[in-house]
Amino acid sequence: MIHDPRRAPTFTSRDSDGVLPRSLRLHVSARWGRFTRSVSRGGILVEELTVLPPGATSHDRALLRLFAFAPMLGVGAGVLLGLLWLGQTPWVVTVALAGGALMLTVTARATRRLRSQSRRLVHVVDLLSSEPPADGESRRVIASCVSRLRDLDTRAGELSPVEYELGWARIYAALPSSCARR
Repeated sequence: MIHDPRRAPTFTSRDSDGVLPRSLRLHVSARWGRFTRSVSRGGILVEELTVLPPGATSHDRALLRLFAFAPMLGVGAGVLLGLLWLGQTPWVVTVALAGGALMLTVTARATRRLRSQSRRLVHVVDLLSSEPPADGESRRVIASCVSRLRDLDTRAGELSPVEYELGWARIYAALPSSCARR
């Protein structure tokens, strides 16, 4: 999927009346990673920025997406295989669970390096709390990085691939190394 910066959602969390919509989910995924913002029914706002290490390829991003869905895909394939091949319920469950575990193991090994080098920041705010939300350092870092990454994507047509990756690398390097995924 090619990221089109003209179609990217805005990064504001309030509508024109200044009231936060009941359900809000923004998701931007690009070569550099992804940014999500969601509000639960309980009034919890969660912003998450994940920046992949520079040089991550489309193949790497596809493997990460596969890793996210691996257990479900493995179980589904196991159920289908078990029903078609074995036809007995106890064995179908066993094959389905084994398929899920196998798929998760394979994709976990294939994405280990990329997941460990990715940098992830999360900011959580209770919007229904009577106390004002603390505007922590993580929120400022996320806002700054998302703004810079968005600008980078907007100028992607003007930049060479090397210039784009250099900008991505600068933003990645600016993130604290303590936010590396484990």
